[in-house]
Amino acid sequence: PGITNPSSGTFNPALAGLGTHELTYMTPSCSNPGRLRIRVARPPVVEIVGEATKLVCESKNVNVWLEVNVVPAARYTWHFRPDSQQSFSIIPGISNRLFVERRGEYQVAVTVLQCTVHSPVFSVVDEVIPITTSPAPKTCTNQPVIVPLTATPTGGQWIGLGASGSSFSSIGLGAGGYPLTYRLTSTNGCVHQKVLVAQVVSAFLPTVQKDGNLCDGGDVKLAVVGTPPTSASFSWSMNVNETGFKSVGADEKNLIIQANGEYKVKVI
Repeated sequence: PGITNPSSGTFNPALAGLGTHELTYMTPSCSNPGRLRIRVARPPVVEIVGEATKLVCESKNVNVWLEVNVVPAARYTWHFRPDSQQSFSIIPGISNRLFVERRGEYQVAVTVLQCTVHSPVFSVVDEVIPITTSPAPKTCTNQPVIVPLTATPTGGQWIGLGASGSSFSSIGLGAGGYPLTYRLTSTNGCVHQKVLVAQVVSAFLPTVQKDGNLCDGGDVKLAVVGTPPTSASFSWSMNVNETGFKSVGADEKNLIIQANGEYKVKVI
């Protein structure tokens, strides 16, 4: 069994099966047969002990053990490549365990007799945990507030001037930027963090200047005096018939009016 081409002497061990097989060869001009015994053995079973992916902390030294199961009477040949786009090359290592100090991919070839089986690939990579946070707080000096801070994954800590627990307080802070760091320590002991810069903005106190009069159907121009922040928006309103202020103007620094009344503007 196992002979697939008698004339060329092709033998397929998968077809022959496990065990010892005796093959006979007869020459055309000689009646004496040649005999050959071939032993087909079971290939070794190679399994990774532990996790195939070993996570290490970014910017820290690598100190990791890689291990496969012990196979009796086996030879172990370890291979390494920096990434999956490159070819494996042989590295020192003759046992089922290997201590490594480089990031990359590893594999071990286990040989018993003439049978060689390769292990699954080990990967030694930096641990990556994406952190998402709420937008950076922005407050005004004339309206100090406490702003909640959120982040995922949870379980980390907010650090920085104005940070307390899971909130930022601008109370007592002057105008400027205040770095806030969300720091998370993983179960592997790796520290991950993301930094926001909270902005405390000097309040712009608007003054309105009037130009013109309403006599004989004239127009009056109301204008905000000074230099508001470049990102400022304006909201004009009028006290209609003493019933309360209602919006009357678009988001503009100036407002043209044709009616008597009480006006105000909110600069945000």
